[in-house]
Amino acid sequence: MAWDEQLLDYSFRKDHAGRLVFLPFGWSKPGYHIDSPSDEQKTKPFAKMYFLSRALVQLFGNLSAFLLAEGVISAEPRASIAHKIKVFLVIYSIAVSLFEILPLCLLGRLYRKSIPQICSAMPVAGPEEISQLDKSLSPLRRRAIFIGIGFMALGVLIALAVIARH
Repeated sequence: MAWDEQLLDYSFRKDHAGRLVFLPFGWSKPGYHIDSPSDEQKTKPFAKMYFLSRALVQLFGNLSAFLLAEGVISAEPRASIAHKIKVFLVIYSIAVSLFEILPLCLLGRLYRKSIPQICSAMPVAGPEEISQLDKSLSPLRRRAIFIGIGFMALGVLIALAVIARH
């Protein structure tokens, strides 16, 4: 299965009767039964576009915030490491808010407003039906979690190395 299809795997599940269920807001909210191929052709590309957009905003928002903060602290070569860390964290926090969190909020708001229109003709899947669906993680999601943990550990090790060196 392609990675973009694996992104959709968590939001599109088959129930015990073999019907496809779309979970646009996760497992705790009602979902929608997809009974026709036209409904599937309408919802899957929209959901894929949302998930890919969200991933790109997270990637480029985080990267641009990091590069901006790094550029600011590298402009002061004689500053102490403690000062550089403080400045970096302040600039990075502000930049992440502007470049990642704000666009993600706007994208999520657009998604939440669009779902009722897209799924208006589909029957609703209630909480009792959703609780019976398989909740296992897809291989892509599992890998992403391990990669994220690895990057966090690498960041902590680099920070500790910089602090120990000074």
